[in-house]
Amino acid sequence: EQLRMQDDFDFTFVISQGLEEQVEIPPMLLQPFVENAIIHGLKPLHTGKKQLQITIGKEKGKIIFNIWDNGIGRSAAEKNATTGKHHQSMGTKLTGDRLKMMEQVLPIKTNYYYTDLLGANGEAAGTNVTIELTYLNEQE
Repeated sequence: EQLRMQDDFDFTFVISQGLEEQVEIPPMLLQPFVENAIIHGLKPLHTGKKQLQITIGKEKGKIIFNIWDNGIGRSAAEKNATTGKHHQSMGTKLTGDRLKMMEQVLPIKTNYYYTDLLGANGEAAGTNVTIELTYLNEQE
């Protein structure tokens, strides 16, 4: 994305110890959310250093993915959208559908949600997307 958009941003991956070798991430699970963070959140940000962080952790039978950016926020990104006020990314919608299909064939429950981040003065300070895969038959 940096090369395609000719835009500079810092990105980091934080993976909890022990998950590097034991977790298989379904194809295209994170990509639509990461792409949205870059294109709609970071690209229009004109001040400060642009940052993107992806974390993967495990907690009580869950694998939790977080995609955090310090971009312009969803409200401002929605105003910038050329497709209308209540536009939903097709990639994000398809990922939600894919998560629900995974629930039908695997012993998991899935969930994803957005957190709009605010600065000290209440101004938009980015977005965090959380994706949870809860294993229904895991004993801990």
